[in-house]
Amino acid sequence: MVDVWFHAWRTRSKVEAIIVRYTDDLAFRFQYQHVAEMFLASLRWMLKIIGLASHPDMTKLIEFGIFDAANRKERSLWHLETFDFPGFTRIWSVDRVEHFLLLRISSAKKMKAKLASLGDDLIRRINWDVEIVVCWLSQSVKGYHNYFDIDAKNHLYSVLREYLICG
Repeated sequence: MVDVWFHAWRTRSKVEAIIVRYTDDLAFRFQYQHVAEMFLASLRWMLKIIGLASHPDMTKLIEFGIFDAANRKERSLWHLETFDFPGFTRIWSVDRVEHFLLLRISSAKKMKAKLASLGDDLIRRINWDVEIVVCWLSQSVKGYHNYFDIDAKNHLYSVLREYLICG
């Protein structure tokens, strides 16, 4: 329903806007802040009509894009904003030739939860044969890696590997 409403709103408003959906999580992108503010007010109104509400901690406007660094520097804000969206933290970065890149790194919150879960599971398996525990642990790490599609250079994945190997 939100997708249909968003498409109608975007068409009526004649603005450039994109919706990104992952199951029940949504992210919207707008070129201009005033359009995003107008949309957020409309979204809250639409949700109220159908008896729903957006979570106040999860619904916010952030400045995020290739002009973010310059805009924030002008206002003496030195840290770029990031946001979490299904298990990943999205962050802007700059490569060696000053091209902006959107990076996707594992959410630190998800990583901590995974490490805690692995620790608990290891304790429960303390009396198992080493070969069986190693096989189970290998499958757990591979599953985490495959789910999040992380390449080995990702810092948090390296932390997970180090924790499991040296921990």
